[in-house]
Amino acid sequence: MKSDTSSNSSASASAREAVDGIAVAAGAQGGGGLGDMMASPHLQQAPLLQRTSFILGLPFRRRDILLAGWFSPSRSKLDDADKEALLTALQCEPRPETLCLPSGQTIERLSEFELGLAGTFYQPTCHIRRRKVAWVPLQMVFPHPTPGVVALPEELDEDDGCGGIARYGRPLEEDEVKELATCSNNFESTCPICLDEVTGEDGCPAFQLRCKHVYHQECIEHWFNNKKRCPKCQQDFGKVIGHQPRMGSMNWHFVDESLPGHEDAKETIVVHFIFPKGFDEHGREYQGRSNKCFLPADNEGFVLLELFKVAFRRRVMYGLGQSLSRNIYRPTFNIHIKTNRKRGVEGHGYPDPSYFARALEELRANGVTVADLS
Repeated sequence: MKSDTSSNSSASASAREAVDGIAVAAGAQGGGGLGDMMASPHLQQAPLLQRTSFILGLPFRRRDILLAGWFSPSRSKLDDADKEALLTALQCEPRPETLCLPSGQTIERLSEFELGLAGTFYQPTCHIRRRKVAWVPLQMVFPHPTPGVVALPEELDEDDGCGGIARYGRPLEEDEVKELATCSNNFESTCPICLDEVTGEDGCPAFQLRCKHVYHQECIEHWFNNKKRCPKCQQDFGKVIGHQPRMGSMNWHFVDESLPGHEDAKETIVVHFIFPKGFDEHGREYQGRSNKCFLPADNEGFVLLELFKVAFRRRVMYGLGQSLSRNIYRPTFNIHIKTNRKRGVEGHGYPDPSYFARALEELRANGVTVADLS
């Protein structure tokens, strides 16, 4: 197993350029084959979302649109100003439900963007014979993925801790705490961590996170050493780093086979996770593990592949625990994966119509969202 990891490590540098060019088509209630668009080579070094085309347009065939009594607006690509506003909104926490773009268009249901439910309403002009208001989905379009590999520990994506607590908010002076207590109806005078009063006095400074919740600075510093998440509202700050083994590899390739429930996708993405046996951060030995998972080569599968790579680099894709079936200490699933092509939900396979939404929610709970692709 160790030799396999070493081989993957040496291959990672040469594969990285191809891997970074991977693209995803998401959110299209069907997609219409937009994921087949390929990126130009000179774009390979740009962040993934910066290489994305965001398109407003109905993903249905014109015949279906006419049968539904809709007028088909032409697909329109968001310009640079609209795209920048969209990328900024996608990285907000909490994400706004609606977004007014610089062009004047309003994007609805932005919080459900990854599920393909964001979009805008289109009102046909008066001369159109059938003037029903159409829902126009917002799609993001990336090139088709190419086979690749992520090798750890070389490609770990961990928070380096530079800047300390100051990156996540600001200290409050004593008079600022008193002003908040007087003027803000939402201010709580006790620290949610230690439950003692927050005054901001010398020797016991107060600290306000960007989410506006206030703590003793010492309390929130200790809390963030374990998990950079506001105890009050659960907003994440920085990167969530898990307990997955620091050594391992994730590689993926394509096979010419459709998965049940995804017959429109003519290929399947096969992802292989490999962990050699080793020792955890406390010196306890764990056993090795190797798993394959299967994703459809369509909009949903492309999105999950990209997010799985982020989760793997941040060590939240797996954890470490006691196997109930084998009674051994080894890597355990933290994000559920499909280990079978078929067998349905109970057999960890397909078809499973709700798997995409569940996987996105598990990833979000571990601090991984589409905003991390920027």
